[in-house]
Amino acid sequence: MKKVVIDCDPGIDDAMALLMAFASDEIDVLGITAVSGNVPVENTAENALALTELAGQDIEVAAGACKPLSKAPHHAYHVHGDNGLGGVSLPAKGKLSSSTAVELLIDRIKAHPGKIEIIALGPLTNIALLLKDYPEAVEQIKKIIIMGGALKGGNATDFAEFNIYADPHAADIVFTSGVPVDMYGLDATNRVLLSPEEVKGLASMGGKVLTPLAKMLDFYLSFYKSVGYEGLGMHDPFTVACVIDPSLSQMVETAIRVECDDPVTMGQTMMVEDVPACCRAAVEPDSEAFKTLFLDLMKSFL
Repeated sequence: MKKVVIDCDPGIDDAMALLMAFASDEIDVLGITAVSGNVPVENTAENALALTELAGQDIEVAAGACKPLSKAPHHAYHVHGDNGLGGVSLPAKGKLSSSTAVELLIDRIKAHPGKIEIIALGPLTNIALLLKDYPEAVEQIKKIIIMGGALKGGNATDFAEFNIYADPHAADIVFTSGVPVDMYGLDATNRVLLSPEEVKGLASMGGKVLTPLAKMLDFYLSFYKSVGYEGLGMHDPFTVACVIDPSLSQMVETAIRVECDDPVTMGQTMMVEDVPACCRAAVEPDSEAFKTLFLDLMKSFL
């Protein structure tokens, strides 16, 4: 069983990804850290805690960075709603950890040296701060799995994907840290869609977990319809799915740098040559196999 810490910014697709991780027998979630991203960190941390409680999990959740390293915060209210969960009220009953996100991360890394995989589903601010404050972590982290970036194009701008655009300086620190990185970018995740019919099927299952999730997905679907998509982009869920089953995507080895200076191409992830390749980028997703896995894991909440 893989030992992971999930760094996230819930976010509706984060909610699906967290539920997948909780339901899987392949992943042992040792902690959850929240970052400013889709909505401010006050919301993302509470959302992560509420989702953990909803799924009946006893996992420590810590709040992290409230702003990017070097630029103004950038949120996605139009995609995820004012509270990040499509307006669905999901109050947390418990309390957030007294530790910061970085403190929780380094605690788990030191407790399991060489074994922790960090699944990063939001902007990479917390991870960059971890590497800055604890440089020894570079040799102790097994892998960082990122939902973010693209080998071509973007969604926040024509050049940049949202999570990388939200904190490009942090992303560049992570990509150049020397820690092995798996990048699940838009090249793969935009080709993994959940259809409106499949969303209705999920809603029909009912239950205390899937009923509020289905309401979130209705909001999420309305956004995707507004931009011409026939289904939901399963960005974060596909990333977690590939941790569970790496065969779901073909990968290419490369080195990645992030544009941090040019205001037009800010946040662009670029393949670079003549440096060691410590990144693998997803290129060929198996959408149907993913959906089978996703729906099977969701059924475990019935």
